Amino acid sequence: MSLPVEQDIARLSAPCNWDKMMEVYSTLGLYPNGHIMASLRQKLGKGICTNRGIENLKDGDYLLLPDWLSAASASAER
Repeated sequence: MSLPVEQDIARLSAPCNWDKMMEVYSTLGLYPNGHIMASLRQKLGKGICTNRGIENLKDGDYLLLPDWLSAASASAER
């Protein structure tokens, strides 16, 4: 007996590149299609410094770290 299933199929939007990247990274622990920081840099706010930018800081300049980086650093020190 053949029953229709179309009414039970959920319509989902296609995942964005960020979601695809995070899924691959969480599964493999790495992202083979590129460097994860290439996508993360776009999400960092102004005032977040790259490693190249650190070299240009002067004594007394402030360096802002994202919360997730400070938390990871603090847990690594324990």
